[in-house]
Amino acid sequence: SEADYKAMKRRAGGRPFGPYLPLILEACGEDEFAYEYRHGVISYGAFTYALSTNLRKYRRITFDKLVHETAAQLADLGYEQRPQILGANAVTGAMVPWMKAKG
Repeated sequence: SEADYKAMKRRAGGRPFGPYLPLILEACGEDEFAYEYRHGVISYGAFTYALSTNLRKYRRITFDKLVHETAAQLADLGYEQRPQILGANAVTGAMVPWMKAKG
């Protein structure tokens, strides 16, 4: 959380702490192709379409589960691409953050 990060930063006394590994979501494996999905006359990346569909469907989901559900949806749609996730276990197993709507 942001509060935890700020507390760690204070404890570090301005010194760098880490290592930091970003969370990386990839549409497919290295030996695969990322396909396009047509929804009527509109084209989307198949991964982006499936990922955004699952983000709307699941309001409380971990990043690992999100990628798993996205891979399952891509398979159901007939695409031969397997999304990948890379990051520290503490991050990939964390809940996808949602911001409250303003107003």
